[in-house]
Amino acid sequence: MAVIARGKKALDTLSGTDAEPWPPEGDSDAGGSDQDILRHLLDVEDDAQSLVDDAQAEADRRIAETEKQNRARYEEQYTREAALLDSRYETALKEVREEYSRHLDEYRLGLDKNEPDYAGFCRLMDDLLGICSAPRANPRETAGQTLPPPANSGGFNPLGMPDNRGFCAAGSAKNHESDGLPEKDI
Repeated sequence: MAVIARGKKALDTLSGTDAEPWPPEGDSDAGGSDQDILRHLLDVEDDAQSLVDDAQAEADRRIAETEKQNRARYEEQYTREAALLDSRYETALKEVREEYSRHLDEYRLGLDKNEPDYAGFCRLMDDLLGICSAPRANPRETAGQTLPPPANSGGFNPLGMPDNRGFCAAGSAKNHESDGLPEKDI
């Protein structure tokens, strides 16, 4: 309120509608002295500066208040959105884990139901590599047994892999019957 009164007084003084006539009454000098005029102008400038300072302080206060409200609104919205996204993530993760677990259980059940076809494996190896001709007993039943490598083989077959001719019961005798080559250790 004081700011408005001071501003009004300054404006009235500048426009000449002030209640106090200018130059002040009782001045013997009709036009007023230069010092009085300068003093009056300095007072008006001080009042104007005071108005500007008050207006700037009010603007700063309003800006700070608006910024505080906006920050609070942002934090509230951010927290709400983050909670929503977290719940969606947790739900999706739970669904993926359940599906993974279900698929893994189905896979394990399928493995348990199917017995390995060792004879078919040996036939495939015989057709592809010529290293096996008949299946040996189920490796699950003979776990822990190791077979000695054939003589002079160094323990490796022509492919540089460990020699597993002992894996099949018939050995390598049948391997060379069809190719017409004499059997010899590698």
